[in-house]
Amino acid sequence: MALTVELRNAKGEVLGRIVEGAHDLVRTLPPMDDPDFPMLGLLDPYGDTFFSGFQMRRVIPELRKLRNLTPRPPSVLQDLEDLASECADGVHTYLVFVGD
Repeated sequence: MALTVELRNAKGEVLGRIVEGAHDLVRTLPPMDDPDFPMLGLLDPYGDTFFSGFQMRRVIPELRKLRNLTPRPPSVLQDLEDLASECADGVHTYLVFVGD
């Protein structure tokens, strides 16, 4: 299973995308409904999950926590955090996890 992450605007246009390292990302993300990761635990591996720029204030700390808990975090986690920060700084932007 792979997971693509896109930064989109309100019109659905893709402003940024993470494709490289998608398999590493899937292996690193917490399982669904993980209580230690209330936002990332909502990711649907088979559907699309949308987070708003406002929600990045909860998602970004979880990404940092995940990176700190992972013995050898893949570089895609930093790429994801960078895209999440761009989403947080944008207007009407969304971080979309596109499932298989």
